[in-house]
Amino acid sequence: MASEKDVFAAFGEALRLAQAMEAGMQIFYWLDKTLPGAPAGKPPRIDFMAEPLTELNMNSLGGYVRQFRRELLEEGAVDLQTRAVMRQLEQAAADRNLLVHSYWWDRAQLFTSPQGRADMLDELSGVIARFRYCNEVVRQLVLLCLENYGFTPEQFTAPEFQSYLAMHKQDK
Repeated sequence: MASEKDVFAAFGEALRLAQAMEAGMQIFYWLDKTLPGAPAGKPPRIDFMAEPLTELNMNSLGGYVRQFRRELLEEGAVDLQTRAVMRQLEQAAADRNLLVHSYWWDRAQLFTSPQGRADMLDELSGVIARFRYCNEVVRQLVLLCLENYGFTPEQFTAPEFQSYLAMHKQDK
């Protein structure tokens, strides 16, 4: 049976992954916004802690995912695989909001019994799996953006960027 510690640990891991996804989308948008105007081979200075999309009313995981979806749809035909990835990202944003805003309140009664905690752990395991998948998708977007403009991750020494990359090495 799942202990309280097991549930808390899974919840913490889910939140860590949600934050990594949000940081990755923020980094992606900074790169996507800044690199097109950068001189070849010379990485621009980017304040990765600032909000990259000032036109959004909220620079959050959900806001970034909605913006990404809009941009994809504006580009025209979106293949089935890309649509499936978008659905996963949208579900991940919804899962993140549930975790942050109402998870414990909604499941307070479940937490009081061993079976309820086991059910919570199963649910969190599914969320963690989706977050890991989506984190890898976002990481690939970041790396593709760099590659598209002729840069490598090593050229960006900002601690926020390097911490983001290091976080993914831990997940492997």
